[in-house]
Amino acid sequence: MILTHPLADLLLQTITLERRTGLDQYGAHTYGTAESLAARVVNRLRMVRNVAGQEVTSNTTIWIIGNNDIKAVDRITLPDGTQPPIIDVLTYPDETGVTHHQEVLL
Repeated sequence: MILTHPLADLLLQTITLERRTGLDQYGAHTYGTAESLAARVVNRLRMVRNVAGQEVTSNTTIWIIGNNDIKAVDRITLPDGTQPPIIDVLTYPDETGVTHHQEVLL
C-alpha cells in the first residue's frame, strides 16, 4: 500500500495494535487479531493527563494516520517488543472535520 498522506514520509516504524475483545474467566483482558500500522514512535518523557484526568508520566508518543478507533484498553506492541499501557488517544481533524491523525500517549 502506498501512503499519500502528508505525514506518510514520517511513518517509518510499524506498531502492532490488538483491540480488547473482553475478559476471560479469570478477569484477564482478551484481544482480537493483531494488525500492523505504520507509525511514528518517539520516546519523549512528559507529564500528561490520562482518560481519568490524573496526571501521569508518558514515556512514548505515537502518531498514526487516520482514525483507528484506538481505546485505552487496547494493546500496542512497539517496534522494540514492549507493550506499555495506553494513557490516552488524541484525535486531530483536518479542515473538513475528518480525522487527519491520532496521537497515542504511552
